[in-house]
Amino acid sequence: MYKNIRERFFIWAIFLLSPLASLVISLKSYRESWVKNVVWAFIVFYGLNFFIYDEFMDANRYAEKLKVLHHTEITTENFFGLFFSDEESSYLDFAAPVITFVIARFTENYAVLFGTYAFIFGFFYSRNLWYLLENLQEGIKLSSLIVFLLIALLVPFWSINGFRFWTATQVFLYGMLPYLFGNKEKRYFLIACLSIFFHFSFFVPIIIVGCSYAYTKNLTVLFYAFLCSFLFSFIQLQGLQNFLLSHAPDFLHKKLTTYVNQDYADNLKEAGSGAKWFVVLKGQVVAWFSLFIICYSFILHRNFISSKPVLFNVFCMVLYMLIAFNIFSAIPSFGRFLLPSYYLTFCFAFLLVQNYPSKFLWLRRSIFIASPLLAVYIVYTLRIGLQTINVLIITSNPILSIGQQGYALLDWFKK
Repeated sequence: MYKNIRERFFIWAIFLLSPLASLVISLKSYRESWVKNVVWAFIVFYGLNFFIYDEFMDANRYAEKLKVLHHTEITTENFFGLFFSDEESSYLDFAAPVITFVIARFTENYAVLFGTYAFIFGFFYSRNLWYLLENLQEGIKLSSLIVFLLIALLVPFWSINGFRFWTATQVFLYGMLPYLFGNKEKRYFLIACLSIFFHFSFFVPIIIVGCSYAYTKNLTVLFYAFLCSFLFSFIQLQGLQNFLLSHAPDFLHKKLTTYVNQDYADNLKEAGSGAKWFVVLKGQVVAWFSLFIICYSFILHRNFISSKPVLFNVFCMVLYMLIAFNIFSAIPSFGRFLLPSYYLTFCFAFLLVQNYPSKFLWLRRSIFIASPLLAVYIVYTLRIGLQTINVLIITSNPILSIGQQGYALLDWFKK
């Protein structure tokens, strides 16, 4: 016990001198419960020094919104309207507008805003990752480490650039991981439901989870339904929009008009057609890898998976979510929901290769074979992160960085 206290004191002393050094040192003791708090603190430090790389980032809009609210006089007439004055929230998302509004009462410094965003996001991010690490039966294997790294970068901490949706993703996963991999306690499902307050669209996966237990758990039926779900890319959005507008409540009409729109989908497709090869490949790698995991698990090990209640329940839920969002991804904005679906898929794969290494030997070997492709995803995702990671993260500490502007780590590497 004394040794543990001494280690914690040492790490936090190092953190005050260099948060990056304390993170690297603490990761060597990744199975200790306190390590996730060091990761959390490092993410907060990142948020306080968040670098807005260009004016087209969502983060720039958040910063401008904070400044406008800070200089807006509050009256009884506009008080409630200012909470939800962001057109994207349209009174449906509660958390981000309220956080911005409250901080704007004290400051227009966006470092405080992104530090708060990082505090919230970092808590759920670190807990989701350490849910996997704290339940290891033995030291992490190399194949498991590759999958874990992929999981960590599916929704990385620099996703606070799109705080609303990606924080909702982490909150949803924070409830779903213990719900699916544990004893299906209702309190964890209720925690997952809190994601709706960060992004209202998460009512869709919540409904999928809630209704899935009323339908089949026949793996053969679910697997072939999963394969068929890839055929739904032909859906015409204009007809779908008309149908939804005629049945949806009025408060959803603005979002439906914006996102369930054929012109919007065509514009996104045209923009994507000019993307470089590694950008396209980065988007496809996780989809292919997820498809491989599903096919491998079903074709070679469905009997074994069916004999393990936890594996069976997780596999069924993963199939339900992938079926739904393969279909819904015809609506451009719903394609984002594939990432939390992939997150659960890779957590499933992590469990297989870590806890049943001899049974899933070929899955482990396949991970090594696929490593060059997975590296493309990892490297490009890290490159995106370098745009918002301030050089102060490396060169400074929580005391010396106060008041300093710094610049993007990406520009530092380009020098």
